[in-house]
Amino acid sequence: MIKNELEMNQESIEQVYASMGISREVYDYAQKIWDSLKGRWEEIDSLSEYNQLKVIGAMQKNRVSEACLLTSPSPPMARHTYNHLIISIYTCQNNIYSQRSAYFLC
Repeated sequence: MIKNELEMNQESIEQVYASMGISREVYDYAQKIWDSLKGRWEEIDSLSEYNQLKVIGAMQKNRVSEACLLTSPSPPMARHTYNHLIISIYTCQNNIYSQRSAYFLC
């Protein structure tokens, strides 16, 4: 069932391109390029997901609250939490940045 829906969706997309005056040859060429880049896009998506999880983990570890997200980092408690969050994110397992250099990123 899902395969049929995907095939129907692909056909309707092709029809939209055709109605816009884009020839079948151009569409096929673009699709070929897109398919050749698919692996790279998957790598980028995977890295993006990893980085998002790292940030969420740091937010949980440092107990970032709703109040910290709704205010600027000016109030002392929010600023303190923000500093520790940045340090947690940038001092990851590879330890690319030292805690001291990560602090100056704040």
